[in-house]
Amino acid sequence: MRPALTIAAIAVLSIFIGNGIVPLHASENLLSEDTDRVFAFNIDEVIEWAIENNREIAEQRSIVEAAEAAERGTRLLYYPRLDVGGRMMSVGPENTVDLPVPGMPVSIEMSDTDLTSSFNLSLTQPVYMFGAFDLAQRGSFLTLRQERLQLERLEETVRRDVEKAFLRAALAEELARVAEQAVETAGERLRIAEARFDEGDVARFEVLRSEVSLATAQENLLQTRTNTDLAMSALIQKMGLPSGTMISIVPPDTAEIELSPPEFTLDEAKSMALENRDDIRALELGIDLAGVGILTERNRPSLVFRGNYSYADRAFGFQQRENWSLVLNLNYTLFDSGRARASMDEARSRRDALENRLDEVRSLVELEVENSYLTLVQALERIEVAEATLESAREALRIAELGYTEGVITYIDYRDADLGLRQAETQYLRAVYEYLIADSNLGAAMGNSNGEN
Repeated sequence: MRPALTIAAIAVLSIFIGNGIVPLHASENLLSEDTDRVFAFNIDEVIEWAIENNREIAEQRSIVEAAEAAERGTRLLYYPRLDVGGRMMSVGPENTVDLPVPGMPVSIEMSDTDLTSSFNLSLTQPVYMFGAFDLAQRGSFLTLRQERLQLERLEETVRRDVEKAFLRAALAEELARVAEQAVETAGERLRIAEARFDEGDVARFEVLRSEVSLATAQENLLQTRTNTDLAMSALIQKMGLPSGTMISIVPPDTAEIELSPPEFTLDEAKSMALENRDDIRALELGIDLAGVGILTERNRPSLVFRGNYSYADRAFGFQQRENWSLVLNLNYTLFDSGRARASMDEARSRRDALENRLDEVRSLVELEVENSYLTLVQALERIEVAEATLESAREALRIAELGYTEGVITYIDYRDADLGLRQAETQYLRAVYEYLIADSNLGAAMGNSNGEN
């Protein structure tokens, strides 16, 4: 059975016959196109569109860029700093200074009224910071990794949510297709019943029963179409599109899906999850960052070289026209009233809290992987049962059609066989899509990107 392949072929064919359905890449501006056109997405295009247009992801990308700039800044702390300054000053009309000489007051004239200017150049070069700059670089590097990891987590969350929404919408469309076939079949059975009634082969009761079956199938079709609209609305919302946007999706071909058990054991899956999960890596980075914070708060000396040169176009009093100085400054805080110790204790408490949280998250991750793994295995078993049931239901309906046409069996028997086939098709489709969703959940639980298990 290749119903999804048929739908995909129709969607592609419609491009050429001009029925308004066209493929769309995520880079194309959907909202600027004509509203009468319906764009067709496959699952990869849906995910790409959602990631590229997610506002939270765009905001996090800006945060990552800021963290990259901060990390570059900390790598430049060891380099010298050169400052230049100047000023212009007007003094007068008479500027004097009185010297407090006992018994002999002395007044010295500084300058007369004039406009003067000065120039200053200073150089600052850290010589040795006793590890402070290394810790600053380590902290900025870990912060950058945290922000990048947060971006990956957001993208993965959007990817998984959109993938599940797409699969649910695709399943709803497949079930609607089955319901449409049921309506067509019920309509054909009604036509046959009416013809046989006109020929006198069956009673009027058979016609009435066929009419009831058709009404029931039509009601079921309306319900499945409503479910499809709701699933498509949820997908559009996950993609970040405005409500009411018209899109079409290309469901995966169930005949081409590789239905295979995991290539690893449950214990291997847990080990991979503990190594790859973003939430675990984020906590480990947080613990490392808290450790850097503890060391940063420790009181440590600093050794800095400073050079200064100044020039004035004229001197005042005892001032010289040129001045320069070279200073090697060693600084160490002897007493800070316990502020550094309090900050270190705070950082230690934060690190201890993260370590406790890490143990809890690891346990939750192992439980999540186990549930997802077992669900995937059970989904495969349900597919095997559903596939066998579907083949039996098709054969039963084939025999029932022959028997009903020849008058060997009653309409009730035929209707039961037809209903059994629709139920078997529905059960098979649900089992296949449950497998796809379970496979996606297992990939998410293991921390694999792009849906790879």
